[in-house]
This record gives sequence, C-alpha cells and structure tokens, in this order.
Amino acid sequence: MLCKMFGKDNRIFNLTLIIAGVVAMVFGLWYSHIISEEVHHLQMLAGMFTGMGSAFLAFGVFFFLRSRFGSAEKKKQREIERNDERNVQITRYAMSIAAFAAVLFSAILIFVLTALDYILPSMLILAGVYAELAVFLIAYKVLEKKM
Repeated sequence: MLCKMFGKDNRIFNLTLIIAGVVAMVFGLWYSHIISEEVHHLQMLAGMFTGMGSAFLAFGVFFFLRSRFGSAEKKKQREIERNDERNVQITRYAMSIAAFAAVLFSAILIFVLTALDYILPSMLILAGVYAELAVFLIAYKVLEKKM
C-alpha cells in the first residue's frame, strides 16, 4: 500500500520531502529576485514555489523528527492503526469519494471556463481528467490481474 512507501514514518520519503522543500523554496526566492516587479504573474509563481517549498520543508522536518524521536509505543500503535483492515477500507472508500468529487469539480470547472471563453485552461483541465481516467483504467487492469 502507498502509506508504507510514502508514510509519515518513512525516513527516505521524509528526507526527500525536506530536500524538495528546500529546492522549491530556494528556487522561489531566487526567481522572485531576478524577475521584475512588472511581471506580476511570474512573481506570483515564485511566491507559490516559495510557499510550497516551505510547506514541504515544515512537514518533512516534523514527520522526520517524529519518526526519529517518537516513542516506540506510539510508532507501534500507528503501525497497527495503519494496517487495521477497517481503517484501510475507510481510507480506500474516502479516496474513492475524493477522486469522484475531483472529477466532478473538474467537469464543472471546464464548463465554467469555456463559458467565460478561457479555452486553453479548459482544455488543460480536460486533459487532466482524461489522464486521471487513464490512470484509473490502468490501475484497475493491473489490480485485477493481481487479485
């Protein structure tokens, strides 16, 4: 399951999150200094990179410290909760609902953007919906063969 590969207690994932956060934050700060103030959308993009990098760094450091210095009792309890069949089913069901809601929201957004004559963003979101559908179908076929 993905939570074992990318879980909060996985040190490699946490270090990768820290490194990605530092890189994104440094890039955002550097990019905001070399871009002139008149190019507002690029300044906003630099701010987005800085904010995303800061969030990645904060989460990575928090989870790394928690996994390194947390009590063994709590680690074991989290592992039991993560592997509990009921919690696994609840997580899968919640992810299914979230994926359906994301596709529905994207479809509504496509219609709204097309009505506002923003064709390019509408087509990009449509491509994302098609990519999500392709990932679903591929995952379904792979899991069907495994199970």
